[in-house]
Amino acid sequence: MMKDNTLEAAKALVNIIVKAGYEAYIIGGKPRTMFHNQFHKDRIKAKDVDIVTSAETEKLKSLFPRSNDVGKAFNVLVVPFAGENFEIATYRSDNYYDENGNKLLDPIVQTVKTLDEDRARRDFSINAIALTNKGEFVDYKFDYNGNSYSSIDDVQNKIIRAIGNPKERFYEDPLRILRAFRFMSQFGYEIEETTLNGINECKQYLSVVPGERIGTELRKIIKGKYANDALKLMNQYHIFSAKCSINNIQTPIFEAFENIDFDIEKFNKLEDRELEIWSELIDNKHIDELTKFNVFNKEELNTIKWLINNKDFFDVESDNDCIKKIAGSIGKEEKKKDIHYLKMLIDRNNRKYIIKTGDKTKPEKIYFWLCARPYFVNQLHVTGQEILKSSKNKTDGKWVGELKNELLKKLTFAENYPRPLEVYKNWLPNTMKELGVEIDEQGLESLIQQKEAEASNISKPQ
Repeated sequence: MMKDNTLEAAKALVNIIVKAGYEAYIIGGKPRTMFHNQFHKDRIKAKDVDIVTSAETEKLKSLFPRSNDVGKAFNVLVVPFAGENFEIATYRSDNYYDENGNKLLDPIVQTVKTLDEDRARRDFSINAIALTNKGEFVDYKFDYNGNSYSSIDDVQNKIIRAIGNPKERFYEDPLRILRAFRFMSQFGYEIEETTLNGINECKQYLSVVPGERIGTELRKIIKGKYANDALKLMNQYHIFSAKCSINNIQTPIFEAFENIDFDIEKFNKLEDRELEIWSELIDNKHIDELTKFNVFNKEELNTIKWLINNKDFFDVESDNDCIKKIAGSIGKEEKKKDIHYLKMLIDRNNRKYIIKTGDKTKPEKIYFWLCARPYFVNQLHVTGQEILKSSKNKTDGKWVGELKNELLKKLTFAENYPRPLEVYKNWLPNTMKELGVEIDEQGLESLIQQKEAEASNISKPQ
């Protein structure tokens, strides 16, 4: 198993604090993920490593002179250590109410003495497991409504449970509602009933959460392996019709998703597939609604539009019509990026075709079609520029055109994009039509070297 250098560095950092006479633990996503992976086959990851300690900020600064405060965060330091930057927080509690019981816009944050006091303020039990410098897990147990609960038990049983009173946790930070669904989508855990009831009673408080934060969570939910289940449950509890804050105006989160029949199980939930999934869930009239979250850039929105508008490549009578349709879909924006999402279209339509016809041999031909002229013309254009540059603008440039023809042949028959020559009979150069045979890799490399040598000799002064 590959060694986790970040984790080992964090343990060493915790060890320094412990040897100085204080408590210190790794907490949050890292211990949760490590414990999950010990008991469940579906592996999950966590990048961030957070540390909590009984040591106050000034003591930490004396231990780590290069540390820096984290903005307005209370008693949180960034400590550079072993090539990483670690956030270390002093045990604290968050009080969201004044002495009269009124909700405060910003909580009163106070230091506390124990790990459990610190963990009581956190969102969900699964995020309260701690890890010692020796790699031992420290469970968090708490009572609510006469029942006892355990963080370790909840990870083992794949349960998302708010710590203490769910309504208080969601009232304190309404974004935790979206986080619950995100964990469900990413890990395949179930949100237990009391927590779901709290979500239902507190979803109105999402109206104070900025759209950017809502949009960020939605994108993470969409990418989750279990997104279908999470999105369907969000629909059941009418989360998408709840309001968030867009430019200080209370606006429904995403009504286009209300009562939609989510079916995105056929997608592998990878980051490079996220935009493809959005294109399956919405249509053009909802693109503008996505912009309100301010979490999609222009290129991403254009990609979603292109995928929405080009779902019908195969609703044509002939192969040539299909190729023409592909070529006609490539506009200015696509050319700028060399059709960076064409592979997504290929994979998606191959899967859709199998689902529609059951013909598992057809996708190979579809793959050939979609590797058609526009993509390789862009590739050759770049290659041509590089060749011209490498030839240092030699006076006799005839060899460049010849070489481009050979490169076109190389691309046409490359192992990654194998395709029958007849598919391209309408646009391949005449020299290629006449040849009609593949040149081997070694022969092509020899030809390139020969042409470069000839060009070099021509340019030498006689």
